[in-house]
Amino acid sequence: MARQCPECGSEWIDSVQVCGDCGTNMVAAELAAEHEDGAAAAGGPSLVLLWKMESGNLLEALVDRLEKADIPYVVVAGTAVSVFEELPLEPDHLPEPWRAQVWVVEELQERAVRVLNQVLRPGS
Repeated sequence: MARQCPECGSEWIDSVQVCGDCGTNMVAAELAAEHEDGAAAAGGPSLVLLWKMESGNLLEALVDRLEKADIPYVVVAGTAVSVFEELPLEPDHLPEPWRAQVWVVEELQERAVRVLNQVLRPGS
């Protein structure tokens, strides 16, 4: 099935991950559009990036504290996080090093930043 690139309007097929004309990551663009459409249609919240990390050492502590503070979150983690950053995957460099992103509901961003600061504080 053919679709159009949201950036340049070129036609692309489902099996293609990156637009051949402008380099837009089609998977990430589609996921972002679905999130925006879904949140807008439902009148729901938007997500904002709280933290990027290249080590999982503090991820468990952060997630635990976000849950205790009743702050909804989403974790994107793995060895292909570039897909969610709208960057092309380089086949010669797969898998990528492990990375993670923690996203929170925009309305609770200030509280989430305070929780993150507590986790990052030495001796917490």
